[in-house]
Amino acid sequence: MGTSDSKDIKNSNTLNFDKEELKTLYKNFVKLDSDNSGLIEPREFFDVPQLKDNPIVSRIISVFDRDGDGKISFYEFITGLSILTSGGI
Repeated sequence: MGTSDSKDIKNSNTLNFDKEELKTLYKNFVKLDSDNSGLIEPREFFDVPQLKDNPIVSRIISVFDRDGDGKISFYEFITGLSILTSGGI
């Protein structure tokens, strides 16, 4: 996890995950990050057979990508998942 992501996570009170859930989410994030860049690119989402043909994946990627760089950081990943699981924005 990058240092800026770590600081963002520690300073965020809006995440709906406890410490153990964050560890599990990080493990899953690392599995998706097939090139070990620390970021998930759209190609890496589409490499997952269950997501390959899902039309909603592109929209989720664009919503999660808060800085618009086309890649998902761990902080963007958990922030997006937190919004989806809370039912709000």
